[in-house]
Amino acid sequence: MITGFPWPRPGQWVTVDGPLEDCVRGIHACRPIDLGWWLSAQLWEIELAGDHLEGRHAVVAARGRLVRQVDGWPAVGGELAAWATWRCRDRAADLWQPVDPGVAGALRAATTVEDLAGMVNELPLATGRPEQEAAAYLAAHLAAGSNAVLACVNDAQSAGHHALATGAGLAAAAYAIEREAQSRWLADRLALS
Repeated sequence: MITGFPWPRPGQWVTVDGPLEDCVRGIHACRPIDLGWWLSAQLWEIELAGDHLEGRHAVVAARGRLVRQVDGWPAVGGELAAWATWRCRDRAADLWQPVDPGVAGALRAATTVEDLAGMVNELPLATGRPEQEAAAYLAAHLAAGSNAVLACVNDAQSAGHHALATGAGLAAAAYAIEREAQSRWLADRLALS
């Protein structure tokens, strides 16, 4: 569920009056495929009722109630951040490959986050060159540590940058694909359907 609203205790219904509108009015909840877009400190299962509409990355309904807090979140956040780290590393290595295969190989050879961070700290992180910008994304990603929210945002930005840098020109699509991959990973790990 996506919220800034102070919810009542679980089981108590909340109702919204007026026409439903994505990102404006209604009880917003994310489907498992939307989880990567809406990572937060808590994750709750919610029941929806009444009129509803499918938003871009959420379902919006007239009524909703909390059912239960999802077991395992945020505890698996560190695992998700680590999973995203290696994906971000692989994209950086892809961009270094044609420029400096030795750097690409060293990035791929890193087996611990500490080794990877040491390697990245020695790379130029200037803007204007795709491989250096990729290293900068990876550095930001590593700086996020086990913060899954920041790590996943950095990873998705890295995917978008990689698409631009490789001439695909589909940065927004690559960003969305990465968010969906994060969502699938999280839904699988937390056994959400």
